[in-house]
Amino acid sequence: MKFNMLFLSIILVFASCSTKDDIGTSSEFTRNVNDSSRIYTDLSGTSVTITNSVWFTSTTNSNSFGQVNLGVTGSTNADKITVMMYGDGVQSEENISLNALKSFKNDTVVISFTHFSNSILPTTEIEKSTMITAYKGSDTLRVVINSGKLRY
Repeated sequence: MKFNMLFLSIILVFASCSTKDDIGTSSEFTRNVNDSSRIYTDLSGTSVTITNSVWFTSTTNSNSFGQVNLGVTGSTNADKITVMMYGDGVQSEENISLNALKSFKNDTVVISFTHFSNSILPTTEIEKSTMITAYKGSDTLRVVINSGKLRY
């Protein structure tokens, strides 16, 4: 019985995880994922719904540092939700504020940053990912979301 529940949960997660890329014509540096809600749930019932995620790149004035940023909107039934950030080998988590209805809207989280030697921006496409973690009591649900192709 547990195996059937696990298998059904995995099928439901993958069925709800489709994305539709919408790379705007005005900026090839932004990737907006906004097709429908993506719902992630574990066997303990902890869930995260992501209704919109916008990935974009930015650089410093001297183009010596590049950042991959994320704006994310959704809801959860968890007590706390965080997003993973990293750069120069250091990882950390940033809390995402929840309102009274346990919805969240975080306009910009710097997911990663990179130093560019000689102030030359890379011209290749990059892909990044981050982990959103929902904490509900002693249960933890981890959700990995991907940026898709980005450029500086």
